[in-house]
Amino acid sequence: MRLLPQDAVFFDLFDALVDDVVQAAAAFRRLSEEFACLPEVVKALDEIEHHADGVTHELANRADAMFVTPFDKEDISHLAGTLDDIVDLLESAVHRMALYQVDAPPPELAVLGRLITELTALVAQAVKGLRQIRNRAKVRELFIEIHRIENECDDLYHRALAHLYDLPEPTPVGLLRLMKWREILERLERAVDRCEDAANVVESTVVKYS
Repeated sequence: MRLLPQDAVFFDLFDALVDDVVQAAAAFRRLSEEFACLPEVVKALDEIEHHADGVTHELANRADAMFVTPFDKEDISHLAGTLDDIVDLLESAVHRMALYQVDAPPPELAVLGRLITELTALVAQAVKGLRQIRNRAKVRELFIEIHRIENECDDLYHRALAHLYDLPEPTPVGLLRLMKWREILERLERAVDRCEDAANVVESTVVKYS
């Protein structure tokens, strides 16, 4: 793919946006391993989310203003929105931990933090690879690994829910804890799903333009 100057700006913005995704995942992983740092992580994710929103809007404005873009405007919009969603969902999940004043997290959270960090790193590699689409086989390997980790996250999500629902003698406190963590875990699962969605957009773009 031969880049024009205006094309490079799009890829610079996508690089910045996917870097925000990676930073958001790193902040969540820190929280998953050290729950006492919740207030600091809430603040960090607020800043990351604000920056990601700005980059997403800049991508939309540039796509609207240009007649010719490096790839389809629909794909640009979809990919930008999906990456922004990942940050939004991680920020939303952590905000609810603070809002609901939840107790110690389920043990699966630390593993999920590690997997989400690995997953977003792979997504970042795929998105940054759009700048020079060459080796479709290598890109395909990335997508296979992304899908594998996404499936592992799904299994972990269901195990965490099963443990939350394992209440031999349900109490109001136990049921309230279940509802709080179920909502938080649902947002984390949606963030993982958006990672796979972003990979699918990149994959279809590679097929179109390589």
